Formats: sequence, C-alpha cells, structure tokens
Amino acid sequence: NLQLKVLISILLLIVVVVSFIVFNYSQKKKHLNEKREMTLSSKHEKDKAREILNVKNKELTAYTLQLIDKDRVVNELYQYIQTRIDEKTDLDHLKRHVAGNNKKMWEEFNTRFIDVNANFYANLRAKHPKLTPTERKYCALIKLKFSSKDMAQLLLVSLETVHITRHRLRKKMNLQQRDNLSNYIAEI
Repeated sequence: NLQLKVLISILLLIVVVVSFIVFNYSQKKKHLNEKREMTLSSKHEKDKAREILNVKNKELTAYTLQLIDKDRVVNELYQYIQTRIDEKTDLDHLKRHVAGNNKKMWEEFNTRFIDVNANFYANLRAKHPKLTPTERKYCALIKLKFSSKDMAQLLLVSLETVHITRHRLRKKMNLQQRDNLSNYIAEI
C-alpha cells in the first residue's frame, strides 16, 4: 500500500513537472512567434515609412527644381527689363520685388522641407551650432542631393561660391578629406 502511494506520488510529480515544462515551452514558443511577427511588422512599417519619405523627397526636389526654373525666368525678365528701363527708381522697385519673392520662395521651401525632414535642422544645430542660416540652406540642398550647379542656380550665386561654401561646411563639421559631405549630411 505504501509502495503504491509512493508510486502514485512520483507519477503525479512527473506529470506536474512534465506539464510545467510543456507549458513553459509553449509560452516561450508563443513569445518567440509574437516577437518574430512584431519584427516583421516593424520592418514592414519602416519600409513603408522609407518609401513615403522617398516620395516626399522627390516631390520636394521637383518643387525646388520648379523654383530654380522660375528664378531663372525671373532673372532673364529682370535683365531684359533692366536694359529697357531708364529710371533708376523703377529698377530699384523691381529689385526689391524680386528679392521679396525670392524670400517667400525660400520660406515655402523651408516649410515643405521641414514637413518632410522634421528633425533635420534640430539635429544639425545640435551637432553644429555655429552654422549660419545660409550654411543650413546649403545643408538642406545637399541632403536633397542637389548638384553644385543646381545650388548655384537656385541661390543665384556662382559655382565657385558653392564650392567655397561646401569647403567651409567641411571645415566647420570637422570632416576629413576622405569623408563624404553628402553622406554625412544625409545621415543627420
């Protein structure tokens, strides 16, 4: 009778231990499956966000190229009018008007750029607080992968000025000769 009780107790203990092990195993498996699903879901969301960001950047680039074209037309018109106007006061008024429109274009560009790249300027200021507003403009254009020629047209400066500014940016950001400025800014 005692042996039977001991045998039943041992069997019960074995059943409880096996049940506990099976329960733990199933919980671990369930947890791993949930984690795997979450990782896949997170990866899918990141890919989707990356696609949206790429589309927004392309839209912003297209908009900026339209600004460049508009600026070119305005400058051609300005040059034409400059040859036709005799009175200096009319020319000065036209210059102020063009400058005001240029400022409005940059404000709209900045608004759209910030919508697409929300933390870019904050991160840039945190890493490099001594950058001027003009240098931050150059950084935004570099982030959008604009060529030096496009930047010169958009900013109404010479190509040499763009190269000098890029050189100054590299110095202020303590980049070595081997470091790529575009890649560095893209990571900010």
